[in-house]
Amino acid sequence: MQQLELECESCDDTTLHDVLKAQMSQKRGFSFQGTVRCSECGATRHAEIQVPPPLELELRLSEGGETVREKLLAEPGDLLQVGELLSHARGPLEVTALELGARRGTASTKRVQQAEARERPIIWARLVATVRVRFALHHESETLSLKQELPPETELAVGMVLQLDGRAAVIEALHLRGGRRVTKAAAWDLKRVTCRWRQDRRGRRGDSRRRPQRTSSESSDEARKRLTGHGGRRKG
Repeated sequence: MQQLELECESCDDTTLHDVLKAQMSQKRGFSFQGTVRCSECGATRHAEIQVPPPLELELRLSEGGETVREKLLAEPGDLLQVGELLSHARGPLEVTALELGARRGTASTKRVQQAEARERPIIWARLVATVRVRFALHHESETLSLKQELPPETELAVGMVLQLDGRAAVIEALHLRGGRRVTKAAAWDLKRVTCRWRQDRRGRRGDSRRRPQRTSSESSDEARKRLTGHGGRRKG
C-alpha cells in the first residue's frame, strides 16, 4: 500500500499515512487528492497536496582549477546558504558563494550569504572529498572537543564505536545542522556528535587471571599455621 508523510491533527505530529483512495498527477510538479489513514492513530481524512515543480538553477562548479557550468534542481522554498553541503550527480558540493541579479539583465550583481531558490541565485560551489565533523567527548565533569575528517556520505549511528584520539569512543547522540537530534545520519548533515570513552575491562579480567596461584605445599603450610597458632608452635 502506498504511504505519504503528512501532518496528523490527532497525533499532533508528522506520521505516515496509508493512501486509501487517490488521484495523482505529475504534469506540473506533484498534485494529490484522496483519502488517507494515519498509520499511528487510525484517523481517516481527505487530503490535498500541491507541490510545484523544482527550479533549475545555474551552478558554477570549481573543478581542477576550472569553472564548469552545470544545473542544480531545487524546490522554490529551499533556503540556500554559503557553506552548506548539497547533493549533486558529480558528488557532494559545498556552496562557496551565492550571486543575485545576474538573471535580470542588469550589469550589477551582489553576493549574499543566503537566498531562497525562488530568487534564482547563481550558485558557486566546489566538490568536496571530506567534511570536518566535530566530536564532543564527555568524561566526568570535562568535555573534550575533537575534529575529524570523514567522507561526506559516511553513516554514523548512536551506539557505534569509533577510534578518536587513539581511543575507542561510543556515540551517544547525533545533532544535525538545523539542531534536530537523530539516531542515524550521514557525516555531511552533522553539526556535532556527542560521545563517551568506551570502558575497556579486559585489563581487569587479565589482571585476575595473572594472579599467582599458591602451590599445594603453600596451602598446607597456611592451614597448619591456622591450627597451631601465629608462631607455628603447637599448644601443650
